[in-house]
Amino acid sequence: FLGMNIIFDRKDKTVQIEMNEAVQKVIDEFEKESGETLGDQVSSPSNHFLFKVDTTSLDLGRKRSEIFHSTTAKLLYLMKRARPDLETTVSFLMKRVSKSTEEDWGKLKRVLE
Repeated sequence: FLGMNIIFDRKDKTVQIEMNEAVQKVIDEFEKESGETLGDQVSSPSNHFLFKVDTTSLDLGRKRSEIFHSTTAKLLYLMKRARPDLETTVSFLMKRVSKSTEEDWGKLKRVLE
């Protein structure tokens, strides 16, 4: 399937599905489009602040809002096919697409790190 590497190990009788290249492509495109570099890896795609919404956080500008929407949609594709661990975070971010803020931008960056 699109972007998937399916590895069959007949000896161990296992199947492994990877989308490493697709994940890296999403990260690379985000960095290129946003002009920002992501930080170190984190242990979880979200933290305990995921569901907290700061009503005073500034709205993203048009360009960053479009990047937010595009990147979140790409993560939804990856989540459905190979990264179910992203489901909670991506589901929350999808609800924030129409009114994304600086705070949401930080949450998106965390899931990419």
